[in-house]
Amino acid sequence: MLWLSVAPLVSGLVAEMFGTRYMATLLGIAFVMHQVGSSLGAWGGGLIFDTLGSYDRAWQLGVLVGFAAGVVQIVAGGPTRDREKRPGEMRLVPSAR
Repeated sequence: MLWLSVAPLVSGLVAEMFGTRYMATLLGIAFVMHQVGSSLGAWGGGLIFDTLGSYDRAWQLGVLVGFAAGVVQIVAGGPTRDREKRPGEMRLVPSAR
């Protein structure tokens, strides 16, 4: 039940970065990939436990991957955005009177 706490954050990021036109498709892809990663992580942890008899290497690998992902995110940075126009933003056009 707690995994849904990231849904509003991911939805907001997708809408801000890509707009709302393909939001449902992009959210579907994001959550399918989340489930695939969760499944592979659980399977990999079990494989490490069966091979080595301990979860220590699984934890170490998880921390290493998380740290590497954080470094890549910091180095790569986020998308640049134009301050004038945001994806999905509505603009009010003055009516011609």
